[in-house]
Amino acid sequence: MKFIPTESQQANHFKVLIELLVAQFVPLQVYQFAQLEQSETLRSVFSTANEAQCVYYLLVITAGSEAMENRMQHFVDETYTEGKVIVQAYAQEILHKDIQQCNGFLAAVFNKGQLYYSAARAIGLDGFRPPSPKKWLGRAIVHWRNQSHMADGFLKAAAQAIDSDHDQICLFLLNHAIAKACTGLIYVFMGHQPDCSNLERLLYICACFSKLPLQHFLGTPVNEALLQLMMKSCSRTGEPAGFSLKGVSAYRFLELVEGFLKMANTLSEAHFISLQQGVEQWRASRKEGMNND
Repeated sequence: MKFIPTESQQANHFKVLIELLVAQFVPLQVYQFAQLEQSETLRSVFSTANEAQCVYYLLVITAGSEAMENRMQHFVDETYTEGKVIVQAYAQEILHKDIQQCNGFLAAVFNKGQLYYSAARAIGLDGFRPPSPKKWLGRAIVHWRNQSHMADGFLKAAAQAIDSDHDQICLFLLNHAIAKACTGLIYVFMGHQPDCSNLERLLYICACFSKLPLQHFLGTPVNEALLQLMMKSCSRTGEPAGFSLKGVSAYRFLELVEGFLKMANTLSEAHFISLQQGVEQWRASRKEGMNND
């Protein structure tokens, strides 16, 4: 096996975390694909944004068919106390099925991410390529419409729950509305479908391409407290959980999530315009290439 040297500015405690992660889960490869630095500059293979917290983003490739993402995330949360680490994991068997699907997220990470660790038995992953701009745009629009439609449905159901004096059910439904909007945004910008429902984790993934989703809920102590209450509304099994709203009006949660969905839709629509411009440039370059032949 082979550990890839880290950049000189990487802290020793982060390198130790990588070593502990490898020892605990014996992965095939570990990539870093984004980093929110204390200097408030986000280095990402997807975009550039500003954020004030130090967060590392890892893609871990595991052998077999089990990704173990939740177990890894729990491990790094318990082990790494100097900052925050977000783990995305892919099982090798599932990974190679995605080669034919032109997975944009994996192609970006393998082509632009920083490889920290590679086992001797790791199989080359150079077969990954991004989808064409036209295909990416089409997939993004369909995926966003589906996810935003479900998010809007949860929002409307939450409003009805308040009218029926079911405040706890309201928060449960709002939890799902946020999750659907986040997964939609992540696919639109990253071509990735995260396998998690933890709202805070989803919002941090969104920070790879925009600071706005994270700031909407974590930008103030008040909103962060509301987010934590909404997260408590779902049990680990995904069912409604009994808890107290602590005297906060359910309408306050509804307004917060309604604003988030509007902001998410604005981000998506703006990115669709950017993707369409990429399609037009791609078509022009193909046409120019055909004329030169």
